[in-house]
Amino acid sequence: MDFPKLKSMKSFTKAKVIDGSYDVEYEFETPDAEQKDPLFLYVLVSVGKKKSDAQIAQGGEKLALLYTLKAKGIEDEEIPNFYSYGDASYFYLLKKEGKPIGNYFTVREGSKTYTVVLSGMYFDDPEVWKEIMEPKLKQFSAYKPA
Repeated sequence: MDFPKLKSMKSFTKAKVIDGSYDVEYEFETPDAEQKDPLFLYVLVSVGKKKSDAQIAQGGEKLALLYTLKAKGIEDEEIPNFYSYGDASYFYLLKKEGKPIGNYFTVREGSKTYTVVLSGMYFDDPEVWKEIMEPKLKQFSAYKPA
């Protein structure tokens, strides 16, 4: 089944840096005019050359994202031990005016990071999150940079 309108709502990019690291980004956003409650999904996979690259990338990305969300009136609530994966993972419930609106999840494994930002819907059940995310994370784990 083909959904031609969806093509204008999503983007996919891959950027390679001179040091050989790269980022793969996917973004989906429902236009506000077409949807009462728009959905936003952002996925970023970063592959560095060293473990320290991933540590720096994850920390910087987390700071930038949480700062940007705060500027838009969105608060973050870290849910410790919600779902653990890789060398380090963090799960946040995003709230606006005290109401849940989305999630932010980030994983670091070796020299790689995997990030998901979701708004317009949210997950609060770790088993459902695991069921949805784990197949993708297993593919992420299996990838070995050349």
